[in-house]
Amino acid sequence: MVTSRFGWADLYRGNRFSFPVSERALLEGATAAGLAPGMTVLDLRAGTGGVAIFLAEEFHVYVRGVERAPNLRALAQERVSHSAVGRRIRLCASRADLAAGPYDLVCALGAEPPQLEGLLGRNGRLLLGRAVRRRTPVPDRVRDVFAPAEPSKGGDVLWRREASPLELERYFGMQERALRQWSGRVRKDDDATCLAARARRAIETFRSHGSYVAWELSVRAPA
Repeated sequence: MVTSRFGWADLYRGNRFSFPVSERALLEGATAAGLAPGMTVLDLRAGTGGVAIFLAEEFHVYVRGVERAPNLRALAQERVSHSAVGRRIRLCASRADLAAGPYDLVCALGAEPPQLEGLLGRNGRLLLGRAVRRRTPVPDRVRDVFAPAEPSKGGDVLWRREASPLELERYFGMQERALRQWSGRVRKDDDATCLAARARRAIETFRSHGSYVAWELSVRAPA
């Protein structure tokens, strides 16, 4: 059993974002997408709420976040409630609980690109973040951990940025420290053990196969 009420979500507590993306990259991406005060954002994988809070603070927008995992959503809700922009952010477990759209920006960090028809406004944009393959063929180990990238999926690319080795190292360094602390508070728990092993494998894969695997942030216009 896990001693924290957030359970395995504590793995991400040390990171502002639930993904290996820096504040600078997110700022550049949202700017490239034309985000401006008063606009509406749909965050399809809100995680611990870091992206929603950051965009609401920096761009004065309204954010609707979807996070299916109860542990992550609880941690995100706590962060949002303690932020100065909490009134402009709403978190839900499903898109069905939110307005159908249109939104000015849809964030899909670590999530599959959605069907954008009816979801984005006339000049709306998609901010996509995902692990991608730099080149092929790839080692079996990499193939098992990361799905292949489809450059055309999600619309025309307007802006793209790849996380630097330093950004990845900072992110995974924080996650490794969280793993060590978390493991000390976890008793025998099959789900916890499985999650920790998967997180360690992803960290190892990025570090060992950086020439094959990268984390990419891009802005896309609907096709």
